[in-house]
Amino acid sequence: MGEISDRIEALVATRHGRLAEVDTEIGAWSEAEAGLARIAKSLEAPTGRAEGAAAEEAAVLAGLRSEVAAMLEDLRAARCRFARPTINIGVSGKARVGKSTLLQSVSGRSDDQIPTGPHVPVTAVRSRILQSDRPRVLLRMHSPESFLTDVVAPYHRDLGLADRAGVARPRVSSAAGPG
Repeated sequence: MGEISDRIEALVATRHGRLAEVDTEIGAWSEAEAGLARIAKSLEAPTGRAEGAAAEEAAVLAGLRSEVAAMLEDLRAARCRFARPTINIGVSGKARVGKSTLLQSVSGRSDDQIPTGPHVPVTAVRSRILQSDRPRVLLRMHSPESFLTDVVAPYHRDLGLADRAGVARPRVSSAAGPG
């Protein structure tokens, strides 16, 4: 297990190492947001501009402010994810192909904590394994319905993904976020 846990720790450390980069981006986009707010306030003052031009400027500015707000939301979500001390590992496959064995290997847990079954699939639903310094593992099992409702749906909401019949569509964005 040493090699796997070392790789997981390295992954978490790399993610944490990107926090400063994300914080810098959040700062820059926050400044842009504040600048756009100042411009919006200045446009509220009466000027000699034609009414149609002022309305067009306000619409363009509102669109820019919306895009900046969306970018800040995405960056803050990335920051939260990069700051987590945990990783998520998705494992799927047909019954009896070694999913539980893989989870045992990654987590260092035994058949008592992550069961394997000789005749019945035991990890056919979503499981959450939490590792801590305390000698305990929390395994939460979901039905396919509760997995979609309790786990997938909040991610879709948080990430701005549309969900139709269980199929996620990525949100189209012109700005690239951290990878």
